[in-house]
Amino acid sequence: MLPNIAEPLIIATAVVIGVSIVAISALSYLGLGTQPPQIDWGGLLTTGLKSIYENPAAALGPAAAIATSAIAFGFTGEALARATNPLL
Repeated sequence: MLPNIAEPLIIATAVVIGVSIVAISALSYLGLGTQPPQIDWGGLLTTGLKSIYENPAAALGPAAAIATSAIAFGFTGEALARATNPLL
């Protein structure tokens, strides 16, 4: 039974990891995640948006990192799922 569900299970796991990264970053952006001594992408995005007109890279960097990592997990899951099924 495991060979039949391996491909969808790998894809679902990778997508959930990507969505979790976005959700944790969103909570930190809203102030509900990690507190100021700790650093994460949502907190960096919050501090970067305060000075976006003087230094746009401070906000665009964390936003790009969040989006890139979420997309990368999706593509990695798809590649691993294709690797488990030699017929594709």
